[in-house]
Amino acid sequence: MKLQNKYKSLDTLPIGCMDNIQKSIAAGKPEYRWLLDFDFIFGDLPEYENIQELKEIYESLTYQFDELDLNMYSLYIKSKRAFVKFNQKELQIKIADLENQEREINGLKQIKVNRINTLKGNVYHTFDEYRKKLNNDFTDFKFIEFYIDTENKILKDFIFYTEHQLICKLNFHNLEINEKDIKHQEKTFIHVDFLHKYLYDFYEGIGQLNEFFKLRLDFFDLNNLRCKPKQVASDLDENIMSLNNIFKNNYDKWELTVKQYHILQKKAIELNRLQASKKR
Repeated sequence: MKLQNKYKSLDTLPIGCMDNIQKSIAAGKPEYRWLLDFDFIFGDLPEYENIQELKEIYESLTYQFDELDLNMYSLYIKSKRAFVKFNQKELQIKIADLENQEREINGLKQIKVNRINTLKGNVYHTFDEYRKKLNNDFTDFKFIEFYIDTENKILKDFIFYTEHQLICKLNFHNLEINEKDIKHQEKTFIHVDFLHKYLYDFYEGIGQLNEFFKLRLDFFDLNNLRCKPKQVASDLDENIMSLNNIFKNNYDKWELTVKQYHILQKKAIELNRLQASKKR
């Protein structure tokens, strides 16, 4: 007998099935067969030989949480705006220097150039706020590392290279490498602090902190991040009852999909905020 279809999307997977998988993982006995589309209410879990396949499907599902909250997005925009303002000041300094070069050629009096960019501190502060929230809310960040399979010590003294870093390193040491020899692989980090520090140390070491400020906005771009939301222990049945009370409905955890469940949770939180603000 051919087995039923498997749930491969949060748009179709019942929240009850996801909850059972997460509980089984927490108990130390992962049960991924809840991803199989079968009459789970009326029968036992079906036999299935390729459990590894189900595990991989579950892993891919955990990276489908793409609705990051507005506060997170606001912090990212704030850090981006701080960098743009900082960069504008740096550009003004460069323009003033060029003007002074022109004035010197023409025998004119030099203009005073204020080289202190007080906006630099804000670049650090705003991104640290964003980074802190990333670490608080998410885990298992996936990034692409570029590398060359070599015993060359110069290329093995760093744990992670972006493509730009690797090229910088090759050029700095005048190492000629065929582009075909540059490979890449996926690496996972529990939080972003560890990798952020290594990137900072690299660019500080070559005197390109401004390049680092620009790169990290792209590297940790909210729209490109692949990460998992941290699992918060909760009672699904109790949460469903709360949603039923709030929206005067009769939601069923075996019919409500993971996607629908999270959307309802967000709406409920927003509704509670509005009601709380009216009471003030």
